Amino acid sequence: MRITGISNVSFKGVYLSNYLEPGKQRELGKQVRDLLNKSGMAAEYEKQNKDILIEKGPKNGVSIVLAKYDIKRILNDDYERWNGRF
Repeated sequence: MRITGISNVSFKGVYLSNYLEPGKQRELGKQVRDLLNKSGMAAEYEKQNKDILIEKGPKNGVSIVLAKYDIKRILNDDYERWNGRF
């Protein structure tokens, strides 16, 4: 299998934790992801070399963490990429 080059693809963006519970919590995470992308906030933080991490929050909710872009996190299986640009 041949893998084409991906040097022009942006790896920064919105990441959803794989530890979100299936059902209500994961759906809430997806809604937050969609809101961040539609509002342009994800793109704005991307310009600042920051990623948005959606993680488990209190009471079966979610929390949003802003983090500096880090290649190690992209390779980390704890987060799933959800911004749809890859």
